[in-house]
Amino acid sequence: MDDLDDWEKEEQMYDNLEVQKESNPFTDCRMYENEFPEIDELVMVRVTRVTDVGAYVMLLEYNNKEGIILLSNLSRKRIRSVNRHIRVGRIEVLQVLRVDSEKGYIDLSKKLIQKDDIIDCQERYKKSKTVHSILSRVAQNNEFPLLELYEKVGWPLSQKYGHAQDAFQAMVQDESICPEDLPDAVRADLLKIVKHRLSVHPVKIQADIEVQCFTYEGIEAIKPALRAGLKKGEEQDYDVKIQLFSTPVYLVFIVTPDTAHGIKTLEGMIEEIRTAIEKSGGTLKVKSEPRVIHQA
Repeated sequence: MDDLDDWEKEEQMYDNLEVQKESNPFTDCRMYENEFPEIDELVMVRVTRVTDVGAYVMLLEYNNKEGIILLSNLSRKRIRSVNRHIRVGRIEVLQVLRVDSEKGYIDLSKKLIQKDDIIDCQERYKKSKTVHSILSRVAQNNEFPLLELYEKVGWPLSQKYGHAQDAFQAMVQDESICPEDLPDAVRADLLKIVKHRLSVHPVKIQADIEVQCFTYEGIEAIKPALRAGLKKGEEQDYDVKIQLFSTPVYLVFIVTPDTAHGIKTLEGMIEEIRTAIEKSGGTLKVKSEPRVIHQA
C-alpha cells in the first residue's frame, strides 16, 4: 500500500512540473555527455519548491532539468520537520533512483548517501563549474554554440584526462592539448581564458614572531639567528624576507605559488631561528602563525 501511495504522489508531483524556459545557446548546456544522469549517480541539485509530499529540484549539472524527491526518500529516520531536511534555495547532493528519459522524469533520494560520497560529488561539481564557466565565456565572446564547444572540447578532454579541468590545467603549459578543430578565433580565446583563469598566481605568506635575548650577547645573538632562518628559506629557492616590525617582533615573509609548501617552509624557518636563539639563551614566540595575506 505504501508503494502505491508513493507512486500516486510521484504522479501528482510530475503533473505539476514547471515548463522549462527557452534556453540560451551560449550559456545553457548540460555539463556531461549523457543527457540524463545514470541510476545511482550522485548529482548536485538546488531545491526550488517544497510541498506536502516532496520537493522539486533543479539538477545543476544537467542544464537545470527538474527532478523530484518524495519526503519518504529524504531520510531513513522519521521526519518531524521538513525544513530540517530540505529547504528552498539550498544546494544538496542527491542520489538518482529512477530516470524516464522519454517523459523527462527523474526521481531522487537522500536516504543512503554517505559523507565521503557528498565530498566527492561536491569536488566534481566544483571542477565542472569551472569548465562550464570557461566554455560559456568563450561561447558568449564568439557567439559560438556552447553545446558544440562541449562536443569538440569539454567532453573529449574529459574522456582523455578524467576531467576537462585537469586538461585545462595542463593546457596552461602545453597549448597543443587544445583541440585543433575550432575556428582560429575561438581556439585563441579559449587558450587566453584558460590561462587567465587557471594560471597559478603567487601568494604572500606571513608569520609574526617575537625574538628576544637578555644574555650578554643580546642583539648580537638575534642577528645570526635570523640569518640562519633566512638561509633555511632560501634553500627552497623562494623569495623570503625577514623584517623588524617593532622590537622584539619580526615579520617573516615568503612569496610562492604553492601555499601549503610555503607555509611549511615558513614553519621550518621559524624552527631554525628558534634553535639558533635558544643556543644563545634567548627565546622565540610565535605571535601569528603563517597565513596568506594577499596575492603577490
